[in-house]
Amino acid sequence: MPMAVMFSDAGPDVRWVGNEDGTAGDPCWETLNTAGRYPGGRSDGLNSGERPGTDWIPAECDVSIRPGWFYHEKENARVKSPARLLDIYYKSVGRGACLNLNIPPDRRGQIHAEDVRALEQFHRILEATFAINLAENAKLTASNVRGHSELFGPENMVRGHGGKYWATDDSVTHPELVLEFGRAVSFNVVSLREFLPLGQRVEAFALDRWQDGQWTEFAKATSIGNQRLIRGGLVTSEKIRLRITQAAVCPALSGLGLFLEPRDSEQSAELENQLRTKILPYWFETAIDQQNGGYILSDDAGKKAAPATEKQLVTQSRMIWGFSHAHRHGFSDPKHNYLAAAQQGYRFLQAHFLDRTNGGYYWTTDLKGEPLDRRKILYGESFVIYGLVEYFRASGDRTALDQAIQLYRTLQNHSHDAEHRGWIEHFEPDWKAILDPKAPVIVELGGAKSANTHLHLMEALTELYEVTRDSEVRKSLQEALEINSTYFYPSDPSKCSFHRQLDWQPVTAPSSAGLSYGHNVEFAWLMIQAEKALGRPRSWAHFEAHLDHALKYGYDHERGGLYSRGFDNHPATDTEKVWWVQAEMLAALTDALKHKENSEYREALDQLLQFVMKYQSNPSDGIWLDTVTAEGKPKVAAKAHNWKANYHDVRAMIKFVDAFSASR
Repeated sequence: MPMAVMFSDAGPDVRWVGNEDGTAGDPCWETLNTAGRYPGGRSDGLNSGERPGTDWIPAECDVSIRPGWFYHEKENARVKSPARLLDIYYKSVGRGACLNLNIPPDRRGQIHAEDVRALEQFHRILEATFAINLAENAKLTASNVRGHSELFGPENMVRGHGGKYWATDDSVTHPELVLEFGRAVSFNVVSLREFLPLGQRVEAFALDRWQDGQWTEFAKATSIGNQRLIRGGLVTSEKIRLRITQAAVCPALSGLGLFLEPRDSEQSAELENQLRTKILPYWFETAIDQQNGGYILSDDAGKKAAPATEKQLVTQSRMIWGFSHAHRHGFSDPKHNYLAAAQQGYRFLQAHFLDRTNGGYYWTTDLKGEPLDRRKILYGESFVIYGLVEYFRASGDRTALDQAIQLYRTLQNHSHDAEHRGWIEHFEPDWKAILDPKAPVIVELGGAKSANTHLHLMEALTELYEVTRDSEVRKSLQEALEINSTYFYPSDPSKCSFHRQLDWQPVTAPSSAGLSYGHNVEFAWLMIQAEKALGRPRSWAHFEAHLDHALKYGYDHERGGLYSRGFDNHPATDTEKVWWVQAEMLAALTDALKHKENSEYREALDQLLQFVMKYQSNPSDGIWLDTVTAEGKPKVAAKAHNWKANYHDVRAMIKFVDAFSASR
């Protein structure tokens, strides 16, 4: 066959790279000494090649998209993620080798959907990365050009001139090349290519950026060959310098590129893969009460969890919301019908939690659905509205929306404070208000109004108004937004408060002092969402005040992650890292970066995701552990309980995926 190449440990045209991981050596020389080599013989030198070498035999990297070379149904959840495929690409193609990716057909003779999904996302990220070469708009100045001739000028590397290259005089083996942009540009991938008809000449090089009036090195490597891709952190500068620090003879370079890999797309693909193959299946397979309906939430990564004895309104409603949200965003598959999972929870809620005499929903039932605590707590009622609206969106069941509207009206009749505005939060089963500060009201403080409850009521009203456009709901949403923005989460974050008296006077008890970084940033993005629903201008300055305050006083800039609590404008006093706090920071940073690029926010986002994936995410199922220490050691290893469901983290991850996925 014309142009075919022969492959073996010893060539003669291309060589096996010495492993089946898809990874070439660094350096990776295109040459090999073939004396004494034969197919199936010695493997030394195959990974990196040999320099000097007697024969031109480039490396071929082979790897399978699955754990093995053939299709097995049980491995559908173990298809390499787009992030893993990218890593392989940069360690094979990016080191001058070729990549041979095995994609086995399934028993139908077709490529399985999981493989296709990973490949499509992998392709989109590569396509987006290499779409624009920033070097094409730079002014290039070389320290030496061969014979002072334009035929060998540095522009040949970026102007797409086939067969042309930048070369220096024979005596110049350590030249420099400066790229000037006239403005700051940002990139995280550098591409270099040698003119291979003249061989592999460069043996080492370095890259510098102009920073604070001087050159600062940001990368260095050895071999270039057919292609060298340097992938690193974000570099922003007006000038870049390439230095050839070692070469066998004068260099001859035919390609130069600066590219911006959309790291959000890579991270998004990884989070989507986690959701699709681990996290959502976990909730589907472990939380649904197949015997009684509803959800059983009791699991721990560090010990055997105590059996669940009750079902609580907040997490039952959140589970309905989570499964509905997953279905709406395309995560259902033949084995995981998340709409059906939401539907059975919805039916249990209506059959066992709904108070058909007085209206509203009970706080807890036993596992079979017999009411245990019949009190009405506004925090829980808010999540019923939130869950019912999302279930309506996923299912189209108008009855669910009607029930959400009816609950809203019930709350307006019994909970709304007509005298002082806002909402009273705790009630007996017959809607008699519980106003004793010493009463054991489960959530927040009796006889007071809380930031936590009013925040989540605003959250529910936003969703209800979006689907109904009801004028009364709009008034309530406006009121909730104003109260939260004024009394609980003002534009000066140091003045945030957990509780207020019914007439909005401060609660001075020490237990009500301080602030929650997680609630502050959660409010910030929910405020923007409420303003969007209302058609108002967005309060980005207010949003950024809370995010910046959290980053300044509550963020771990060494390891990543958001601390729990603090006071005023002082460093955090509670440095635990709680799962929902990390999730709300992820959501807030996502919205911040969608609004506009910000290097501090981006660095914090990268750190946050790295910390969570390394320390807080349970490796086997991806579930975020309840609480870890500042250093990342598990403190509370619970995965599911009466306050932990598929809500905060799933919501934040889907928000991030929707915002930054290359496929959405």
